[in-house]
Amino acid sequence: MGFRDLKVGDPVFRLLDPVKVEMLVVAVDEHYIYCDSQDQAMYEEDLGLEEYWKFDRDTGEDIDFDPEGSETGSRLIYPPA
Repeated sequence: MGFRDLKVGDPVFRLLDPVKVEMLVVAVDEHYIYCDSQDQAMYEEDLGLEEYWKFDRDTGEDIDFDPEGSETGSRLIYPPA
């Protein structure tokens, strides 16, 4: 299984060495996977997609919204181990 197989409701981990945060997939589109922390995802249905963590659908790499273009270095782990 790869990142393209993810669907809404799937559990994933966001890895920012050495921290792993459990998350849920809240939306997917052709290019991106949108996630939120598992304890909040069920309660934020009215948020716009820009409010969620955004990851590349091919690589699982974090898409950072920093206008300076810096990268956080975080990525998805799937399937969660």
